[in-house]
Amino acid sequence: MSEVFYRACYAIETRKADDGSVEFVAATEQPVQTYFGPEVLRISDRSVNLKRYRSNPVILDTHDRYGIGSIVGRASEVKVDSDRARLLVRVEFAPTERGQEAKALVEGGFLRAVSVGYSVDETMTLSLAEGETKEGLVGPARLVRSWELMEISLVPVPADSAALKRAQKEGPVPDTSIYEQASAPTPTPPAPPVVTAPQLRVLPPVEGETRARELVAIRTAVLAFTPESMRDYAEELLLAEPNLTIESARKLVLKEFASRRAPVGTPEPNMAPAATATQATTEAETRSVISSLFNIRED
Repeated sequence: MSEVFYRACYAIETRKADDGSVEFVAATEQPVQTYFGPEVLRISDRSVNLKRYRSNPVILDTHDRYGIGSIVGRASEVKVDSDRARLLVRVEFAPTERGQEAKALVEGGFLRAVSVGYSVDETMTLSLAEGETKEGLVGPARLVRSWELMEISLVPVPADSAALKRAQKEGPVPDTSIYEQASAPTPTPPAPPVVTAPQLRVLPPVEGETRARELVAIRTAVLAFTPESMRDYAEELLLAEPNLTIESARKLVLKEFASRRAPVGTPEPNMAPAATATQATTEAETRSVISSLFNIRED
């Protein structure tokens, strides 16, 4: 995309027509001071390309190209006055509130400045070095022999006699002179914030939390090896014994299981020897069942 330059014509001539339009002198060959020295735009039918502008001849408010509300009129005619090396534009104001406001300001003499946006053909531009002279210019300067009109704006305060160069993507030009721009201190961009990764610190477990986790693990293990018929006993055991361990729980469950398998009641006296043998056999069998079920060894 070609760069767009701006220059204000503040020694403006205006002439009101019968149809309400106003004719402006939009540009002349008067040297304009730029950041690289004086610049002269040659104005002739061969030097100025008006084709693109004539396809969309809007008049803008202060180079605002980013909203239709900034259109205050249109160029009903734009032409080159080769005899006097001037670019003339006839402005027809829009019937909008903003357009009619601009018209009233122009007709009342409150607004007399226009500014043109243009791009240059670098292949047809003559740059003069320091002290070099060409066609009345003294370097450093440049002579633009071919350029294209991009837009025309009404501006409240022209940028003095300086043309402010801005890339087209940067938008409207501020109403300050190039000298003010050059003398203004260059803002220092803020330093990016320093992001420090948080330091992770492993906290020691709280005593109560540690015991709570142990109790959960004990309960899970105890209920896993307790028969379904003895779950109530295991729950009571867990509640009644605060210092219960898995191994002590196994022994207590085994003991309770054996007691529940023992014969109920008192055997007849004449059956005491046989009962003792049976009881020993039953206890051994019970221990064998418990050992096979829970895979434990009693010390």
